[in-house]
Amino acid sequence: MTESLPEKLPNFKRPDFEDTCKRRFLYGLGFDCYGGVGGLYDFGPVGCQVKANFINLWRQHFVIEENMLEVDTTCMTPEDVFKVSGHTQKFTDVMVQDSVTGDLHRIDKYLEEWGEKKLNDKKAKLTEEQRADIKKLIITADGMSIPEFKEAIQKFDVKSPNGNAFTEPKDFNLMFPTPIGPAGDRLGYLRPELAQGILLNFKRLLEFNAGNMPFAGAAIGSAFRNEIAPRNNLLRVREFTLAEIEHFVNPNDKNCVKFAQVANLEAWLWPKDVQEAGKEPIKMTLGDAVSKGIIDNETLGYFMGRTMMFVEMIGMKYVRFRQHRCNEMAHYASDCWDAECLSSFGWVECVGLADRSCYDLENHGKARNTDFVAYEKFPEPKIVNELDRDIKKGLVNKTFKKDAPAVLTYLTNLPQVEALELDKKLDEATVTIAIGDGNFPVERGMVKFAMKDKKVEGRNYIPNVIEPSFGVGRLIYTLLEQVYFVRKSEEEETKEEGGKKRATAELKTEKQADSDNDNNSVRVKLENNDILSKVKNEQQTDYDPPTDIMVENGGGIPTRKQLEAMKVAEIREIVRAHAPRVRTDTGGKDRRTKDDIISDLLTAVGGATAELKTEKQADSDYDNNSLRVKLENNDILSKVKNEQQTDYDPPTDIMVENGGGIPTRKQLEA
Repeated sequence: MTESLPEKLPNFKRPDFEDTCKRRFLYGLGFDCYGGVGGLYDFGPVGCQVKANFINLWRQHFVIEENMLEVDTTCMTPEDVFKVSGHTQKFTDVMVQDSVTGDLHRIDKYLEEWGEKKLNDKKAKLTEEQRADIKKLIITADGMSIPEFKEAIQKFDVKSPNGNAFTEPKDFNLMFPTPIGPAGDRLGYLRPELAQGILLNFKRLLEFNAGNMPFAGAAIGSAFRNEIAPRNNLLRVREFTLAEIEHFVNPNDKNCVKFAQVANLEAWLWPKDVQEAGKEPIKMTLGDAVSKGIIDNETLGYFMGRTMMFVEMIGMKYVRFRQHRCNEMAHYASDCWDAECLSSFGWVECVGLADRSCYDLENHGKARNTDFVAYEKFPEPKIVNELDRDIKKGLVNKTFKKDAPAVLTYLTNLPQVEALELDKKLDEATVTIAIGDGNFPVERGMVKFAMKDKKVEGRNYIPNVIEPSFGVGRLIYTLLEQVYFVRKSEEEETKEEGGKKRATAELKTEKQADSDNDNNSVRVKLENNDILSKVKNEQQTDYDPPTDIMVENGGGIPTRKQLEAMKVAEIREIVRAHAPRVRTDTGGKDRRTKDDIISDLLTAVGGATAELKTEKQADSDYDNNSLRVKLENNDILSKVKNEQQTDYDPPTDIMVENGGGIPTRKQLEA
């Protein structure tokens, strides 16, 4: 997790990035030979692989690890479903139109972009008060009502990109309508989200889960929204992939047994009161946020933690959680947070985490006379005072005949307060009730409502729903932007180094961490033959460099790896030159292999210099006269030190095994 949140992506050049995506065909505008259609994109081979990997990781992280129940529901949805869920009335964005050209704009996003340009315009002479007002406009535009949009347009004198006035703001429904069936007499919509398909399968999923609560349903699939002004590549499109979870939980117990696993995770949070005060996001643990009431409950906090773990796992660097303010909360939500990822277009909502309460299940249950309920068994039986409905079904059926089912449903589902009021009226006279277009007279003998004490062992309840919804395309796009980089040329790297050299430049560090010197061994570059003589005398050896010691570029004999790659005839030539006493015959009774010859050759050449480590030396970048010597004796080291007239103190100034001193070249390059 980053220590601070940048205002924009560091060192990112969008034209280069978009050119790379185009050349490598990560994604591209659909039907481009026909001019393309805004908001419709195709994924190329690389993009498909990235998307497939993303979905596999998401399914592993959430569905499999959390034992969720995955479903695959239809994209086509009847209008009745969205009428009950509120989408036909409230799933809208506010639109304005250029009064001259007729161009359409989504006003909340337009105001945000207009405000950013104003603040970044160096020519605009804004007072501190004006700057503060524009900053507040950027923050609050997403949740404004139509009257508030009209006031903001007038106050800031906002014009279209062509400098023309806007028409009156108005709502625009984002769902794609489509007729169902050949007659076209039934209206449907392409789903704008996956939630309704999961929610309406609640009873089946609960039965599949043996009635156990809580549990979660999940789905991955396409969704469609008729964006007013699609733009910003994959960020605002009309067809996209969602991965959604609907977690069903007891409304009286939203504690989560797994919350402790994420309670200590630190996240950048931007609560609604902090936003309204004009302050920046704050970093805190999820446990603290739940205990202070910033996050409504543990279950919502747990999914925020799991979401943060997932986006960081796939490589996202800059993520924050922004809480919805009251005026922008979805019509079904009691608390809602967005996981926003930084892109070159600013902070983008990529994951929505909402507590949908029981809004959907309750409304669908009422509309279709279906009980979307779960059962909670009490630890001990309870005495409860509840409404008793004594309905004489025989008399109702006899009286109302074909209309009897409608009357029975009405009496069965009548809320407690209304039922008791009806009972009082029935004591005095017959009461006529209106159901649909019909009126039905109900008499005292048909029904009796009363509050009675009952011994119960459990209760039915409508579950609340916690919903994390992941925009797959948005997450992939922001991830690609955040991890994108261009490898620097050698000239740029040299320029950045600026000619700076380390004091230990003579010490070659290439591949030292891979060597097999023990931790007390020291590598020294000996440039002076007098020094070499002292070392030689101290060790009482009779080697004669460079014959007996391997030096750079094969200045003695090759390494073992190089020898093993040679033919026996080539090895014999080396033996004749450097170790003529080594037997090289491969025939006869005492037959010798190539490995035998190589081992004897290396042993003969090493001789009394066995302490000198020679493995992998030909792979280093020492120049031809540099030697690697393992110094086991402090007296020898002192002589070398004095002769070179240096004041280094190994192992501080000389690199030792396992990274003592400075890193290797490989480590530095990383």
